[in-house]
Amino acid sequence: MIWVGRRRGDHNRLGIAVQLATVRFVGAFLADLGDVPGEVAGQLDVVAASMATYTQREKACLEDQWEIAREVGYRDFAEAEAELAVWVDDRVWTTGEGPVAVLTAPSAGCVSAGCCCRA
Repeated sequence: MIWVGRRRGDHNRLGIAVQLATVRFVGAFLADLGDVPGEVAGQLDVVAASMATYTQREKACLEDQWEIAREVGYRDFAEAEAELAVWVDDRVWTTGEGPVAVLTAPSAGCVSAGCCCRA
């Protein structure tokens, strides 16, 4: 992820790294990035308080979300919704899983389809 390291300023490197981590592990870009755990900032060798500087420019956060989606290949949920519906339908008919499994699995299907959402 060389493009993350090319960011100028600790706050920008920390901000895009947190955005990348949340979309990869949560499946969505978070509207409020909140407090960054000290461990995350420590791994990047930056001060956790610099996150406040990053979140001051809302446009920068959105631009980073667009760049992450482009670089990683994520699509907006609206673009992948029909594909996800087919995935859920196929899963219901082929696996014999109960309703709980099918209703909790779409996030896995969405991630495998390369889509992400804004929370």
